Amino acid sequence: MQVIKLTRQLISIPSYLSSKTGEEKIGNFVFSYLNQFPYFKVKKQKINKKRFNVVAETSGMPRLFLAGHLDTVQPKQGWSKNQFQGTIKDRKLYGLGSCDTKGGVAAILDALSDFKKISNLTLLFYCDEEYDFKGMKQFIKKSNKKIGDLAVLVEPTDLKIWNTHRGLIEIYFSIQGKSGHAADQKSGKNAIGGMIKILNSLREWLNNFSNGIFGSPALNIAYLRGGLYLGKVNNEAKLGKEGNNIADFAEAVIDIRTTKKELRAKLVMAQIEKFLKQRGYKLLNFSIRHDFAPLYTDSAELKILEKVLLKILAKVNYLDPSKKGYSDGQLLQEKFKIPVVYLGPKGTDAHGIDEWVDIISLKKLRQIFSELIATYCKTKL
Repeated sequence: MQVIKLTRQLISIPSYLSSKTGEEKIGNFVFSYLNQFPYFKVKKQKINKKRFNVVAETSGMPRLFLAGHLDTVQPKQGWSKNQFQGTIKDRKLYGLGSCDTKGGVAAILDALSDFKKISNLTLLFYCDEEYDFKGMKQFIKKSNKKIGDLAVLVEPTDLKIWNTHRGLIEIYFSIQGKSGHAADQKSGKNAIGGMIKILNSLREWLNNFSNGIFGSPALNIAYLRGGLYLGKVNNEAKLGKEGNNIADFAEAVIDIRTTKKELRAKLVMAQIEKFLKQRGYKLLNFSIRHDFAPLYTDSAELKILEKVLLKILAKVNYLDPSKKGYSDGQLLQEKFKIPVVYLGPKGTDAHGIDEWVDIISLKKLRQIFSELIATYCKTKL
């Protein structure tokens, strides 16, 4: 069992996005590793000049799809250990991406060594999950055939099944009011005040999309700015801050965690425009960064997975969906109409300081992937 060694190797390859780093080196490592297995057809799926996904396919109709992202968040100050060394202490393996999600990727890779031949399996190791989901979007765009009967993506879940999460909408928009003298509020129409009223109305409207699993959608005002519009500098609005002017410009970025598939960005924008018209404001500009539906995989579709977990762990637990955000496995479910879940090791401080993965849970995860392959795929020991 080489899963710990493999995890440390992956940790030692920086794969955060910057001007000097990315997923190219780790992608080449995974590409070379998979090419040692003659039953795989391995290819690099290009995203741009230096970024690519690694896709590995076997012969036979795909039944099982396993995937993990290769990127991490950027390193942070304050670590007590080297972020790229893979330090082991007290049955914990420390390093950037150790639990999110290089340990999970290593568990998939190492499980392959249990078999001389495998059919009916597809693997995806992809870019950009921590940023703009470019890797998964590219895979979705390029794939038009069946990928399997079950998709399992590695994320830190404490060996619990994560089968449902809210969707994600992110929108930027700016509005225009009317300037005037602060001493006479009726001489103008304050865009900042209007923006606040519109966002409050939007929050109330979102309650119409409540459901029994998630409750109501969550609205986060991620960015808000306003003032007297003074033109543009470097394509950004220059705003006056003087107190004697009524602000005629406001802009905001909102993040909505959606609970129903019917709630999408186009519908949200239509409602925003309706509120603006009702209150006498003008929409100046808007852009949609994310527009993703919720993920929901019924536990009734996961009986085989539950059986495998019961065999390896002697128990089956599901993750509380309220503890997790959006992840891009939802794109797979939307495209291929198959059960999609996340499963990964125990760990903590993902995206934080001194991130670690539990070594025992990592070994268990490796066993789970081996058993899943043996259960879903035609194999030769």
